[in-house]
Amino acid sequence: MALTQDDKRLLYHLQYIGDKPIAEFAADLKLRESTLQSKVGRWEKEQKIAQRVFINTFAIGANEVELFFTPTKTTKRTQAELEKAIIKASGVRWFYRTAGKHEFILGIEALTIAQITKHLEELDANTDGIFANREVGISIGYWWFGRKYLANEDTKHSFCLTQLPTKELKVIDDVDHRILRMLGHKGAQSHRTIANELSIPQSTVGYRMSNLVKNQIIAGTPYLISPAWLGMLVYRLQLVFNTFSAQTHKELLRWSHQHGSVVSMMRLLGPWDYTLRCEVARPEEIADLTDELHDAFGPALKECSIVSVVKELSFSYYPIELFSE
Repeated sequence: MALTQDDKRLLYHLQYIGDKPIAEFAADLKLRESTLQSKVGRWEKEQKIAQRVFINTFAIGANEVELFFTPTKTTKRTQAELEKAIIKASGVRWFYRTAGKHEFILGIEALTIAQITKHLEELDANTDGIFANREVGISIGYWWFGRKYLANEDTKHSFCLTQLPTKELKVIDDVDHRILRMLGHKGAQSHRTIANELSIPQSTVGYRMSNLVKNQIIAGTPYLISPAWLGMLVYRLQLVFNTFSAQTHKELLRWSHQHGSVVSMMRLLGPWDYTLRCEVARPEEIADLTDELHDAFGPALKECSIVSVVKELSFSYYPIELFSE
């Protein structure tokens, strides 16, 4: 798809400052407000972009498990039935069809490991035991940099949404939970819409939203852009380092933050140390990117496995369902 330079500039800034009024976009980008209103409205209607709420679930003590698996051959369900069952299952944060060692990647999130285990046991029971061939990692950090390839090559990138475990957990109640569930499933909404949907006073919504932002549970409201619309291919690089040092982490975070093709980074405990989500226009670019990684980190980088994301089947910004055992 061909984008004009003005389109790219708009999309680049839109993903970072999605909570600003369109009038501010127009001033920042030196474009007419009516032009921006028209483009943003059309892109949203065509589902090419969507304003989402970035919810830092680690702030309330959530745990997240990433599971790579290939369904067992003994299952009686078709692939379509399996996909439908997983999409509907409790606690699913994301679900991707991939090409590589495993056919799928599944993210499960809950407030305790016991709840995650329960979600997985229920799903395994309802899908004829599909998890016999699997590898599991535990997420201990997430950084979202956005689609930097929309910017000029000389742009220095500073924006980052971060999700990290914290010692001082924030306590939320059922009202907060209901608001977060709605925002996680439907994206950014006005206070009036939330109040009407949940049958609570608009003043209560405003107060609760203010606290959720203040406590950094709601970390931002970026516009997400469909990589398929942009003509980009999605890959995940699974990295293993020889050392698990603070210095290596800082260097990888700085490298990923500035590299135009790296959209996000996840730190893991398990078979891999990190996952980098990368988006490129051509398959050969991912090979070039891995070469750059090896050049940058040398012997410290033990392994870099490439996983192609064929289809993103499901994603939830707030899959939390239970608050107590």
